[in-house]
Amino acid sequence: MFLGVSIIADRFMASIETTTTTIRIWNETVSNLTLMALGSSAPEILLSLIEVCGHGFIAGDLGPSTIVGSAAFNMFIIIAICNTGLCCNP
Repeated sequence: MFLGVSIIADRFMASIETTTTTIRIWNETVSNLTLMALGSSAPEILLSLIEVCGHGFIAGDLGPSTIVGSAAFNMFIIIAICNTGLCCNP
């Protein structure tokens, strides 16, 4: 299941990059902020959908836990890495 989600998310990100580079309707800032954010959240969204569809459209524990865990990782680890990079440069 996780391999399938990984493959689908990678294809989704590649299609977003292709769309934003070939179609010039998209402003680069808008495409980076919205489409890439959606693409990077695709694994969490797909896991939630797979769980809901697999349990007869009844929400289980995996979906909310995945979203909360991903948000916690983004808040703590990524911000900590960014702060570490800022502190080391004079």
